[in-house]
Amino acid sequence: MAPKKGLFGKKRKERKEPTPEPSSSSARSSSSSQTRSQTPPNFQDQSVPPDQPIQQTAVNFTVAGHLTIDQRDRLTFLENNREIIPSRWIDTEALNDLGLTEQVQLLTQRLGLWDFLCDAVPTYRDLTLLFLATFEHNRETDIATFIMRNRRYTIYTRQLMELLGFPSNNENEMDDSCTFRRDLNQDAFKRAICGAWTTLKASQIKHPALRYIQRVLAHTLFGRGETQCNFYKPELFYLYCMLRRNAGEMQFMPHIGDHLAKHFQHVASSTKANGVISCGGIITKLASALRLNLNEVQLVPGNITLDIPTLMHMLLIGRTHDGEGYYSKGPGPVGYALPLTVDVINPLARSTWLLQNEPTIDLEEAQEQQQDNQPPQGGPSNQELMDFMVQQFASLNQRMDLIEDDAQMAHYYANMAFTQQGGEPSERPPTPHGEQRRRRTRRTTRQGDNPPP
Repeated sequence: MAPKKGLFGKKRKERKEPTPEPSSSSARSSSSSQTRSQTPPNFQDQSVPPDQPIQQTAVNFTVAGHLTIDQRDRLTFLENNREIIPSRWIDTEALNDLGLTEQVQLLTQRLGLWDFLCDAVPTYRDLTLLFLATFEHNRETDIATFIMRNRRYTIYTRQLMELLGFPSNNENEMDDSCTFRRDLNQDAFKRAICGAWTTLKASQIKHPALRYIQRVLAHTLFGRGETQCNFYKPELFYLYCMLRRNAGEMQFMPHIGDHLAKHFQHVASSTKANGVISCGGIITKLASALRLNLNEVQLVPGNITLDIPTLMHMLLIGRTHDGEGYYSKGPGPVGYALPLTVDVINPLARSTWLLQNEPTIDLEEAQEQQQDNQPPQGGPSNQELMDFMVQQFASLNQRMDLIEDDAQMAHYYANMAFTQQGGEPSERPPTPHGEQRRRRTRRTTRQGDNPPP
C-alpha cells in the first residue's frame, strides 16, 4: 500500500508490525495482543469483570532524568504564556433534557467515540504542562515520546489508541489525511449541514446534534479553548465520517491516534502567547490508563461537561417563554424547539441534516415573550434607587445646614455670656465644612430665637 498523506501535506509512512521491547516491569504475555481491550484501564467496562485485569499492549518507559534545554524552555513558555482550562465532555443529563441522546450516540458510536466522550475526567495542570513540554511525535517511525510523573514513555500511535479505548483494528486502512471524497467534497458538505455557508463559525451548523458534537470535539480531541466556536478541518471531517460511515467503510474511519498526536505536537510547539490549552482531560485519561498516581497533582478548577448552563452561555440553546422547555438557536433569527419532532438526524436522509422539514420559531418573538413573562426580580428598580438616593442627599444637606446653624447659635450665646462678664467678643468660628464648600442658602433663624449678629 502506498504511504498515506498526513495532515497539511506531510507524509506518514506506513509502519510494519515491530513493537518496542517491553521492560521487565511491563512484560506482556503472548495472548495479550489477541485480547486487547478497547477501553482503557481504570475506566469501567461492563464486559470485563471488576476483579479481572484488563490486558493491553505493553508500554515501554524509563526513568525520565533531567529535561533537555529545549524541553525546559518549552515548559517555561507554557507556564508563563498559556492558560489551562478543563476539557469539557458530553453531559448525558443535558442530552436527555434536550432529546438529543440517541442522535449524538448514534453518530459518535460510528467512530467508537461515545464511551470516550461520555467519561468526564478533570484536568491537572502540572501533568498537562510536563506532557506537552516533552511530547515528540515522529511521523516516519510513528513513535511518540513524552514524560509523565518522572517516567519517559515511548509508544506507537496504535498503542495510544488502545490506551484511550479508540478502535485500532485495520489502522493502516484508516484515513489520517482528512480526505473528503469527490461525490461530497468539503465545500459541498459544508452546504449540506449549514445551508448557505457564509462564515467559518460553527454556529452556521443547523442541526443541534451536530453542533453539540462539534463543541465536544473542540473541547477534547481538538481542544483549543478560545477558538472552539470556529470550524477546524478535522472536526468537519469527523462529522463527515459520522454521517457517511453507514456500512463500516474504513475510508470514513479517521486515524484518531495520528490526529491526536499531531494535535499534541501542534499545541506543544505553538509560540502563540496568551493562548488557551483545553486538551488536558485526554492527558488525564492517558495517565490513568498507564496507572499513574494522580492524588497529589494540581487540579484545574472549572466545569468539565457541556451541561445546560454552559450551552446557554455559549448561545447554543435558550429557554422557551414558559420556562419549561428549550430551543436550539439556529443561524439567523430562527430556532427549533427541542426535542425535535420531525428531522431527527438520519445519516441516509440529507434533508434532516439541514432541518428542512422541522418547524421553526421566531427567536426575536420568543425572547420578547420571555422578557414579558419574566417574574419581577426582588429589590427596587433602578428608578426607585435613583429617587431614594436623591431624597437621602437632600435630607443630608438639611441636616448639615441644621448642624451649621446650631454651631452659629451656640457661638452667639457664648459671646453674649462672655461679654456680659466684661470679655471681648470673638470672631465667628468657621462652619464645620470650612471655606472649601460653597455656602448654600440656609435658614438663619428659628422660631423663638433671636437672630445672631
